[in-house]
Amino acid sequence: MFGDTANVAAHVEAVRRLGKSPVLAVNTHAGDPGDAFAVIAEHAETWSVPVVATDAYARGGAGAEALARAVIAAASDAPVRHPYELSDPPRAKLLAIATQIYGARDVVWTATAERELEATLALGGATWPVCVAKTQWSLSDEATHVGRPADFVITVRGVSPAAGAGFWVARCGDINLMPGLGRHPRAFDP
Repeated sequence: MFGDTANVAAHVEAVRRLGKSPVLAVNTHAGDPGDAFAVIAEHAETWSVPVVATDAYARGGAGAEALARAVIAAASDAPVRHPYELSDPPRAKLLAIATQIYGARDVVWTATAERELEATLALGGATWPVCVAKTQWSLSDEATHVGRPADFVITVRGVSPAAGAGFWVARCGDINLMPGLGRHPRAFDP
C-alpha cells in the first residue's frame, strides 16, 4: 500500500545518529485510505518513534498542534552530534555524511567542485561544517534511486561558501538552488 518504508527507517536512524529523538509526522488528507495512519503507526512502533497525524494544510496551525507538542516532548538540549569532527578535512566531512547518513559507498568530486572547494578554503572554510544540497527524492544524489539505495556514489558538482553563516554547501547531483534571503526578509514588512 505505502511502498518501501526503508527510506523512513534511514531517516529515523540518521536523526538518532545525530543525537536527537525523531518524531514521525503523517500529513493526513480527506481522501486517505481508512487504515493508512494505522499502517504507518505500526512501522513507527517498531522503530520506537512517536507518530502524529497532522492536517495543517486543511486546518492551519490548529492542525499541527499535536505535532508541535510531540516535537517539544522529544526535544532535548543535547547538542547535535556531527558525523565528523569540525577539525576534520572538508572532504572527510562530506564523506562521513555521505557514508554514515545517506549510506553511500563513496564521494567523487568534479574538477569544478575541487576548484570551488579550494576557493572556499581560502576564505577560512576548512573548519566550517558542511551542508549538502541534493535531491529530496532520494538518499542518493539521483532522484530515481528511491527507497534506501545501496552501493552508490555521490558526485559533488560544486561548492558554495556561506561565509556569513559559517558553513559551506556541497552541491550534489543535478540540483537547482533557491536564492538566499536578503538582509531584511519581506516577512517583517507590514
